[in-house]
Amino acid sequence: MTHSFLLLPECILRRARVADIVEILKLVFNLQGCIMPWYRRWICEGILMAVAVWILAQLCYQIFYDILHLAIIIPLSLRLILWGILTLGRSICLLAGSLKNWSRFWVVECNGYLVACARLCHRDGYSVLNDVFVVRVWRNQGLGSHLVQYLTEQTPQPIYLQCRPNLANFYERTGFVEAQKDELPRALQQRSSQAFIFMVR
Repeated sequence: MTHSFLLLPECILRRARVADIVEILKLVFNLQGCIMPWYRRWICEGILMAVAVWILAQLCYQIFYDILHLAIIIPLSLRLILWGILTLGRSICLLAGSLKNWSRFWVVECNGYLVACARLCHRDGYSVLNDVFVVRVWRNQGLGSHLVQYLTEQTPQPIYLQCRPNLANFYERTGFVEAQKDELPRALQQRSSQAFIFMVR
Protein backbone atom coordinates (compact mmCIF):
# COMPACT_ATOMS: atom_id res chain seq x y z
CA MET A 1 0.00 0.00 0.00
CA THR A 2 1.37 3.42 -0.94
CA HIS A 3 0.89 6.56 1.08
CA SER A 4 0.43 10.12 -0.11
CA PHE A 5 3.34 12.33 0.89
CA LEU A 6 3.06 16.11 0.94
CA LEU A 7 5.88 18.51 0.31
CA LEU A 8 6.68 21.12 2.94
CA PRO A 9 5.34 24.60 2.05
CA GLU A 10 8.83 26.12 1.81
CA CYS A 11 10.00 23.43 -0.62
CA ILE A 12 9.61 22.86 -4.35
CA LEU A 13 10.26 19.78 -6.45
CA ARG A 14 11.76 20.44 -9.89
CA ARG A 15 14.04 19.13 -12.59
CA ALA A 16 17.72 19.80 -12.06
CA ARG A 17 19.32 22.68 -13.92
CA VAL A 18 22.92 23.12 -15.04
CA ALA A 19 23.48 25.50 -12.11
CA ASP A 20 22.58 22.65 -9.71
CA ILE A 21 25.48 20.38 -10.73
CA VAL A 22 27.83 21.35 -7.91
CA GLU A 23 25.12 21.09 -5.24
CA ILE A 24 24.00 17.70 -6.59
CA LEU A 25 27.59 16.47 -6.49
CA LYS A 26 27.93 17.65 -2.89
CA LEU A 27 24.77 15.74 -1.99
CA VAL A 28 25.79 12.54 -3.79
CA PHE A 29 29.44 12.43 -2.73
CA ASN A 30 28.81 13.55 0.85
CA LEU A 31 25.99 11.07 1.46
CA GLN A 32 27.40 7.96 -0.20
CA GLY A 33 29.18 7.01 2.98
CA CYS A 34 32.26 9.07 2.19
CA ILE A 35 34.15 10.31 5.20
CA MET A 36 34.22 13.83 3.83
CA PRO A 37 32.75 15.83 0.91
CA TRP A 38 34.28 15.23 -2.53
CA TYR A 39 36.11 18.57 -2.73
CA ARG A 40 37.77 17.99 0.66
CA ARG A 41 38.72 14.47 -0.43
CA TRP A 42 40.54 15.92 -3.46
CA ILE A 43 42.47 18.29 -1.20
CA CYS A 44 43.38 15.41 1.10
CA GLU A 45 44.44 13.28 -1.86
CA GLY A 46 46.62 16.15 -3.10
CA ILE A 47 48.24 16.39 0.33
CA LEU A 48 48.77 12.63 0.30
CA MET A 49 50.51 12.89 -3.07
CA ALA A 50 52.75 15.70 -1.78
CA VAL A 51 53.70 13.60 1.25
CA ALA A 52 54.51 10.63 -0.98
CA VAL A 53 56.74 12.82 -3.20
CA TRP A 54 58.48 14.20 -0.10
CA ILE A 55 59.09 10.64 1.10
CA LEU A 56 60.64 9.75 -2.25
CA ALA A 57 62.87 12.83 -2.07
CA GLN A 58 63.98 11.77 1.38
CA LEU A 59 64.71 8.32 0.01
CA CYS A 60 67.09 9.74 -2.58
CA TYR A 61 68.97 11.45 0.24
CA GLN A 62 68.97 8.34 2.40
CA ILE A 63 69.98 5.95 -0.37
CA PHE A 64 73.64 6.05 0.57
CA TYR A 65 73.04 5.77 4.29
CA ASP A 66 70.55 3.00 4.90
CA ILE A 67 69.98 0.33 2.25
CA LEU A 68 67.75 -1.78 4.50
CA HIS A 69 65.59 1.22 5.38
CA LEU A 70 65.37 2.01 1.66
CA ALA A 71 64.03 -1.45 0.86
CA ILE A 72 61.05 -0.83 3.16
CA ILE A 73 60.17 2.79 2.34
CA ILE A 74 60.29 2.70 -1.49
CA PRO A 75 57.53 0.07 -1.84
CA LEU A 76 55.45 1.91 0.75
CA SER A 77 55.93 5.27 -1.01
CA LEU A 78 55.11 3.80 -4.42
CA ARG A 79 52.04 2.16 -2.95
CA LEU A 80 50.91 5.50 -1.46
CA ILE A 81 51.46 7.30 -4.77
CA LEU A 82 49.58 4.62 -6.71
CA TRP A 83 46.72 4.66 -4.18
CA GLY A 84 46.50 8.47 -4.46
CA ILE A 85 46.44 8.34 -8.27
CA LEU A 86 43.78 5.61 -8.34
CA THR A 87 41.59 7.38 -5.77
CA LEU A 88 41.85 10.68 -7.63
CA GLY A 89 41.08 8.92 -10.92
CA ARG A 90 38.02 7.23 -9.42
CA SER A 91 36.78 10.57 -8.07
CA ILE A 92 37.23 12.20 -11.48
CA CYS A 93 35.33 9.35 -13.18
CA LEU A 94 32.45 9.66 -10.71
CA LEU A 95 32.43 13.42 -11.21
CA ALA A 96 32.39 13.07 -15.02
CA GLY A 97 29.56 10.50 -14.86
CA SER A 98 27.47 12.71 -12.63
CA LEU A 99 28.09 15.76 -14.82
CA LYS A 100 27.05 13.83 -17.91
CA ASN A 101 23.77 12.69 -16.32
CA TRP A 102 22.81 15.87 -14.48
CA SER A 103 19.67 16.33 -16.63
CA ARG A 104 18.23 13.05 -15.27
CA PHE A 105 18.23 14.42 -11.72
CA TRP A 106 15.21 15.81 -9.91
CA VAL A 107 15.77 17.96 -6.84
CA VAL A 108 13.89 19.27 -3.83
CA GLU A 109 14.80 22.87 -3.06
CA CYS A 110 13.90 24.34 0.33
CA ASN A 111 14.53 27.98 1.18
CA GLY A 112 16.91 28.27 -1.77
CA TYR A 113 19.02 25.18 -0.89
CA LEU A 114 19.03 21.77 -2.54
CA VAL A 115 18.16 19.32 0.22
CA ALA A 116 17.25 16.18 -1.74
CA CYS A 117 17.88 14.65 -5.13
CA ALA A 118 17.11 11.53 -7.17
CA ARG A 119 18.10 10.36 -10.64
CA LEU A 120 15.63 8.57 -12.92
CA CYS A 121 17.07 6.85 -16.01
CA HIS A 122 14.78 5.40 -18.68
CA ARG A 123 15.76 2.19 -20.48
CA ASP A 124 13.99 -0.02 -23.03
CA GLY A 125 10.93 -1.31 -21.18
CA TYR A 126 11.92 -0.17 -17.68
CA SER A 127 13.41 2.69 -15.65
CA VAL A 128 16.05 2.80 -12.93
CA LEU A 129 15.92 5.04 -9.86
CA ASN A 130 19.36 5.98 -8.47
CA ASP A 131 21.07 8.45 -6.18
CA VAL A 132 18.16 9.16 -3.84
CA PHE A 133 19.65 11.38 -1.15
CA VAL A 134 18.26 13.73 1.49
CA VAL A 135 20.43 16.02 3.62
CA ARG A 136 20.48 14.63 7.16
CA VAL A 137 18.83 17.64 8.87
CA TRP A 138 15.92 17.48 6.39
CA ARG A 139 15.23 13.75 6.83
CA ASN A 140 12.03 12.34 8.37
CA GLN A 141 9.93 15.15 6.90
CA GLY A 142 8.66 13.25 3.85
CA LEU A 143 10.94 14.94 1.29
CA GLY A 144 12.56 11.76 0.00
CA SER A 145 9.24 9.91 0.00
CA HIS A 146 7.53 12.72 -1.92
CA LEU A 147 10.37 12.81 -4.45
CA VAL A 148 10.29 9.03 -5.01
CA GLN A 149 6.49 8.95 -5.18
CA TYR A 150 6.40 11.82 -7.70
CA LEU A 151 8.96 10.14 -9.98
CA THR A 152 7.22 6.76 -9.84
CA GLU A 153 3.85 8.33 -10.69
CA GLN A 154 5.39 9.99 -13.77
CA THR A 155 6.71 6.68 -15.14
CA PRO A 156 4.28 4.09 -16.57
CA GLN A 157 6.88 1.34 -17.01
CA PRO A 158 8.39 -0.75 -14.18
CA ILE A 159 10.96 1.09 -12.04
CA TYR A 160 13.88 -0.76 -10.45
CA LEU A 161 16.26 0.43 -7.76
CA GLN A 162 19.13 -1.05 -5.81
CA CYS A 163 19.46 -0.25 -2.11
CA ARG A 164 20.85 -1.50 1.17
CA PRO A 165 18.45 -3.85 3.01
CA ASN A 166 17.99 -1.34 5.85
CA LEU A 167 16.35 1.10 3.36
CA ALA A 168 13.76 -1.41 2.10
CA ASN A 169 11.05 -0.11 4.49
CA PHE A 170 11.50 3.42 3.13
CA TYR A 171 10.92 2.27 -0.45
CA GLU A 172 8.08 -0.10 0.51
CA ARG A 173 6.09 2.92 1.74
CA THR A 174 6.16 4.27 -1.81
CA GLY A 175 5.00 1.00 -3.38
CA PHE A 176 8.25 -0.86 -4.10
CA VAL A 177 8.64 -4.57 -3.39
CA GLU A 178 11.77 -6.69 -3.31
CA ALA A 179 12.64 -8.24 -6.68
CA GLN A 180 14.38 -11.57 -7.13
CA LYS A 181 17.47 -11.71 -9.34
CA ASP A 182 15.76 -13.80 -12.03
CA GLU A 183 12.97 -11.16 -12.29
CA LEU A 184 15.42 -8.40 -13.17
CA PRO A 185 16.27 -7.19 -16.67
CA ARG A 186 19.54 -8.74 -17.89
CA ALA A 187 21.55 -5.49 -17.52
CA LEU A 188 20.53 -5.23 -13.86
CA GLN A 189 21.24 -8.91 -13.11
CA GLN A 190 24.91 -8.22 -13.85
CA ARG A 191 24.94 -5.42 -11.25
CA SER A 192 23.55 -7.50 -8.40
CA SER A 193 25.56 -7.59 -5.17
CA GLN A 194 25.34 -9.44 -1.85
CA ALA A 195 25.28 -6.14 0.10
CA PHE A 196 22.32 -4.69 -1.83
CA ILE A 197 18.81 -5.74 -2.79
CA PHE A 198 16.80 -4.85 -5.86
CA MET A 199 13.30 -3.49 -5.57
CA VAL A 200 10.66 -2.88 -8.24
CA ARG A 201 7.46 -0.93 -8.59
